[in-house]
Amino acid sequence: MSQEDVAAMIASLRAGNPTMWLRSSVSHDLPDVIQPGEVDAATARFKRFEPALRAVFAHAEWDGRIRSDLLDFPALAGAPPLLVKGDHALPLTGSIKARGGIHELFCRIETVAHAAGLLGDGDYAALAGERARAIFARQTVTVASTGNLGFSIGLVARAFGLAAEVHMSHDAKAWKKDRLRLLGAHVVEHRADYSQAVAMARAAAAGKPDVYFVDDENSRDLLVGYATAADEVAGQLAARGIVPTPDEPLVVYLPCGVGGAPGGITYGLKRLYGAAVVAVFVEPVASACMLAALLTPDAPRRRSTSAARRRGRSPGPRSRSRPRSRSARRGSGRRSPTPARRGAGARQGDGGGRIGGAAFLGFGHGCGGAGDRRGGRLARYGNARLGPPRMGGD
Repeated sequence: MSQEDVAAMIASLRAGNPTMWLRSSVSHDLPDVIQPGEVDAATARFKRFEPALRAVFAHAEWDGRIRSDLLDFPALAGAPPLLVKGDHALPLTGSIKARGGIHELFCRIETVAHAAGLLGDGDYAALAGERARAIFARQTVTVASTGNLGFSIGLVARAFGLAAEVHMSHDAKAWKKDRLRLLGAHVVEHRADYSQAVAMARAAAAGKPDVYFVDDENSRDLLVGYATAADEVAGQLAARGIVPTPDEPLVVYLPCGVGGAPGGITYGLKRLYGAAVVAVFVEPVASACMLAALLTPDAPRRRSTSAARRRGRSPGPRSRSRPRSRSARRGSGRRSPTPARRGAGARQGDGGGRIGGAAFLGFGHGCGGAGDRRGGRLARYGNARLGPPRMGGD
């Protein structure tokens, strides 16, 4: 991309215009940030903790599985199947943070439990017992969050008896702070933005052996937790008889905040499907930190910004994310879709396909194939903030 093109896209973002970048080349090689075996280990960890979750949330009559349905979106004429991955209805927190955040918390709980001899017989239900709670009560987990990650950590930490400290920036909603306090979590309010809140939370936890900091800017365990969702999606697609191929790829629209969740999911899907999956990151134009970071990779940034996180850790954005597609390789270039185009669904082109825009609140739109009207399967990952969580509500 030329400097003129970059400048035009930055100007479009500054003007608050919907903007799309389709990458001109895409690598399908997995980065070595995480290894495939780590994803399998995380999936097994979720399975091991099911008895413990059933015990600590016994009132919910829940099976302890953190999973969501694959939902049908109303069909559009001429479009490929439209699906919604319903992480807006995930158990516990009603957000995708129930994957990454809770996985990292499970890692910490296992470490403490093994050190204390709580899992000698492999019975994870024992982690809900009084002996375990007395041990966990000496532990604190700290995180910086504007809402969903903090709630995921706070809810499950308190359920197992750990103390929870959530650092929140000035833009965090009051009701999100209130529901954390109702759980017994300690909320630390900052007059700073999110990046500064992360830095202050990190500093507050430093040097304290009984305080564990969930680092949303640099956490490997968060990323691996998100990646486990791909195996779940693959099983659900297979049950529907959907087999993505490079000619008919799975097109996944992923809401993007600071990038950990979509980066992890992209890694997991690429691990399974390679060139048969296309990831599209979607973020608000008023906070397009991912796109800005990718457009200006050499610009100086503070370490604690989300852009720095992208450059230093997340595998998805640098190697295969932020609106990128096979259509880019066919020469469709970049475009700045109008709001009407964003809702238009699948599009066909004479010389090649296009990826339509995606509504930010979770409605996936289509991918046109070549002139024979073949289109890729479309899924969109829900990261909804709507409504109370299914358990541990307000």
